[in-house]
Amino acid sequence: MEPTIDSLISLLEEIAPRQDQLITSASHLVDDLDFDAMAFSRLGVLIYERYGIGGLSSAAMSPESLTVEGFFRRCVVDVLGLSESGGGDR
Repeated sequence: MEPTIDSLISLLEEIAPRQDQLITSASHLVDDLDFDAMAFSRLGVLIYERYGIGGLSSAAMSPESLTVEGFFRRCVVDVLGLSESGGGDR
């Protein structure tokens, strides 16, 4: 199954430190959702389990990529070499 932004949002809903915050593709992982080292570690495990992508690097998480959509494009779509057609928007 090809990854979608909606499937990533579902993963984030499971682990986001701020459970009260609506998660959209424009949500900022740190500023909006309070992601910290532990949350990024959990995300790394889920990304590996769901998509087979391992070894998320801190370099991949530069400030401009820390929105949900930016993370999805850089750490999932680009890594897997997929087109950007997969996924709706929440």
